[in-house]
Amino acid sequence: MIACLNGKLEIIRLILRSCKDEAEQMQLVNQVNRNQMSPLHAACIVGNIEVCDLLVKSGAELIKSLDFKKFLPVHYAVVKDHEALICYFFEKLKLKLLEPDYYCNGHKLLTLAIQNGSYKIVKLLVNDYRADPMDKDSQDFSYLHVAAMSGHVNIFLFFLSKQVPLHSKNIKGKTAL
Repeated sequence: MIACLNGKLEIIRLILRSCKDEAEQMQLVNQVNRNQMSPLHAACIVGNIEVCDLLVKSGAELIKSLDFKKFLPVHYAVVKDHEALICYFFEKLKLKLLEPDYYCNGHKLLTLAIQNGSYKIVKLLVNDYRADPMDKDSQDFSYLHVAAMSGHVNIFLFFLSKQVPLHSKNIKGKTAL
């Protein structure tokens, strides 16, 4: 975990090579700390693509590894604004990050990005990876509602520019205003 947080790629390689077989290596890369965080969580927190790549190639879990916040490793890439790492997950690993397997506590990645004010990630998910700006959650909150609740003006304006209806209501009849 320490080498992953500090991007010490050669140390990580040495540790992995010291394993007696692939099974031990896989167990090591999926070992969690007291907060249920794996080495891949740590690498995503700091946004280190090389470390993430090495861990994934060594068997790190991408979907089953929930920490104490119920965050997958990719969730940290979103909240920490690691744009290049999100691209790596989409393009190199071909992950379908907009699918329910990658939701965070029932929320889509785009909602998580909005709540955290991750403007670059919001733009990336909508413009490059086709997250639907018109989508709503189970309570009929549009992304415009979420941006209004979170107070992120730049993100609110971004969704207005995508023609998200200003007058849309959630299930309680509330608008973004």
